[in-house]
Amino acid sequence: MGSRLRWRIGAGLVALVALAFVVNVALDIASRRRLGVTRVIAVDPLELPTDADSIAWGRHLAKSVLACGHCHGDDLGGGEVIDGPPGKVYAPNITSGAGSVTTSFSTSDWVRVIRHGVKNDGAGALIMPSKDYVNLSERDLACLIAYVGQARAVNRATQGIELSPLGRFLVVIGQLPIEAEAIDHTTPLPASPDRESAVAYGAYLVSVSCEGCHKRDLTGGSMRGLPPGIPNPADITRTALSGWSEADFARAIGTGQRPDGVMLNAFMPYRSFATMTPAEVAAI
Repeated sequence: MGSRLRWRIGAGLVALVALAFVVNVALDIASRRRLGVTRVIAVDPLELPTDADSIAWGRHLAKSVLACGHCHGDDLGGGEVIDGPPGKVYAPNITSGAGSVTTSFSTSDWVRVIRHGVKNDGAGALIMPSKDYVNLSERDLACLIAYVGQARAVNRATQGIELSPLGRFLVVIGQLPIEAEAIDHTTPLPASPDRESAVAYGAYLVSVSCEGCHKRDLTGGSMRGLPPGIPNPADITRTALSGWSEADFARAIGTGQRPDGVMLNAFMPYRSFATMTPAEVAAI
């Protein structure tokens, strides 16, 4: 290899390294700018219940219907959401223990982060399914906040987000979702659904538990922020599940097993949904 060729190869490698550095810096600046956008969200006062039945209902919502533990951990002390090529993303500790991000939260702060996807510093929460939770009724939201506020304290430091260049690129192009960007923040708190009507109550449960992954029309498909190796959410419309009985559907929700015996991917929170009531499953 001649000296001139070696020089050209070396110069090319230096140029590639320099380009990679510039691109990485640009991605870092652009992603930080997008993640750092602050929003001022005014919320109406919300009175939290203190009675045992309401707290128990809030626990049921957190543990079963909304599957909060799927990201925040069964003890709500924080959990891993993504660990792969995009980097590491952890859901924070939301108990009252040491290391929690919510120890200074007011009720309004809870409303902002749950319904609006906006943290108490005004920045948008990454991969927080607030586009679903904006549909929570006033009573359910109040019971949920009341329960989480008095849940057993977990002393665990909240782990930060460590995005790779790929992760920063996904933030820049909107594939790691910041739901605060897509929510109508003027939407009023919905009234409580008619739980005597299976169809009305089922529609409500689907709006807070299913549409975030399976889409509003329940046809599934490509999903923003899906961790590597996780299949796209399935089409769960009546047409797609025409060969399923109600018992098949209930079994899939409760055990993760399809009628053909194949297990659903664990990204589907069937372990949480297993503790839904039979009436809730039937309504869905």
